[in-house]
Amino acid sequence: MRTKQLMLYSFILVLLFVLVGCAAPAAAPADAPGDGDTAAADAPAAGDEQIELRVAWWGSQNRHDRTIKAIELFEEAYPNIDVIYEFSGWDDHWTKMATQAAGGNLPDVMQQDYARLEEWVDRGLMMPLDDYVDDGTLNFADVSEGELAGGRVDGVLYAVNLGTNSQAVLIDLDAFAEAGIDVPAQDWSWEDLEQISTELHDTLDIWGMGPSLNGEQFWKSLYLGHGEWSYNNEGTALGYEDDQIFIDYLHMLLRMQDAG
Repeated sequence: MRTKQLMLYSFILVLLFVLVGCAAPAAAPADAPGDGDTAAADAPAAGDEQIELRVAWWGSQNRHDRTIKAIELFEEAYPNIDVIYEFSGWDDHWTKMATQAAGGNLPDVMQQDYARLEEWVDRGLMMPLDDYVDDGTLNFADVSEGELAGGRVDGVLYAVNLGTNSQAVLIDLDAFAEAGIDVPAQDWSWEDLEQISTELHDTLDIWGMGPSLNGEQFWKSLYLGHGEWSYNNEGTALGYEDDQIFIDYLHMLLRMQDAG
């Protein structure tokens, strides 16, 4: 299992190498690569050129260890590429990137953050990827537009996400079995959650649900389930007008709290 996980992470990292690019501010030449004949004719054959690739990311020691192992596998597959890597925690990563951006010395590939991408694009620090999609260098035929949308700024693709996740609720299967309650279907509702939590409490004298003390993510998921989003496209205001949806959610939590 660990070998399969490592190989999967290696594959994801290779995608990161290929798909995410950074560039120091510079005016694009009129015959930039991607225009066709000249660039293709002058390009060296694959594997002929020795390349040094700088990569930077943030994360825990576990992520660092796995990423470094994946880099070693990548270098075995591409012996002409020497990957120079640097890693740190979240705060130190952005301090380093800001310093290197000011000095025009950003890594070739860097881990970015959705909330910061537009700012970096506005500063001319990110390289557009659309030309490489158009000429077939990058093939997203099996990637949904929803997966790519997060890396677009004003319709231009600058980054590709490393993975996706979603909100989830963990349930105690033993408690459900002891209480004689069926495991809910995947499309269960907030009303189902309240009813099941109450039944678990009444039957087993336990807390039926432990709500998150940080409700921001649930708040976003709540409105996403109603076809809306928490913020507008510009990120300058709320993206919805109906406060009652959120009020009803808070009332549900209050009812369960009052019920014990």
